[in-house]
Amino acid sequence: MVVNWERLSPTQLEIGYVVKYDLHLTHSFWEQNAMTSQPLTIELPEPIFRQFAHIAEQTQQSIETLVAQSALNNLPPSVDSAPAELQPELLQMQALSKEALLEIAQSQIDPVQYQRHLQLLDKNKDDKLEPAERQELTQLRKCADYLTLRKAYAWAVLRWQGHRVPAVNELPIPLARVVA
Repeated sequence: MVVNWERLSPTQLEIGYVVKYDLHLTHSFWEQNAMTSQPLTIELPEPIFRQFAHIAEQTQQSIETLVAQSALNNLPPSVDSAPAELQPELLQMQALSKEALLEIAQSQIDPVQYQRHLQLLDKNKDDKLEPAERQELTQLRKCADYLTLRKAYAWAVLRWQGHRVPAVNELPIPLARVVA
């Protein structure tokens, strides 16, 4: 562990000291998580470094482990498990404003489309769907699934950006449920 305390530019001096910390994350954290590691030098404001040092001392963990866990738990949400055709759109959400993300997160399916989906689902229960209706049901399901993915990803990005995500019971009731 190498820690160099040094004063930086006048702008950075207003913040105070910055810790240059060379992290060699080749310890048990990465081994336990089956990951390879790369050396990294980061600069932390002194209060943050001291907080890491204090927590490390209290929990008998290395600072490297704490910083690695913090980085790992604060990465932007992954799109790897999303359908390939949706991944570019989801990745672009990381650059959207809070307002744009909230609009996506609170978006709802069109009430007419929702009612049609319900009709086809009811008809499908009785196994009375025509081939064209089965295809329409598949498309409506895909649209609903993609909307759900977009909404969930928007909430995940908002959370990652530090915004509060409401509990489920704090969310507005979707219009489609009111219509039904």
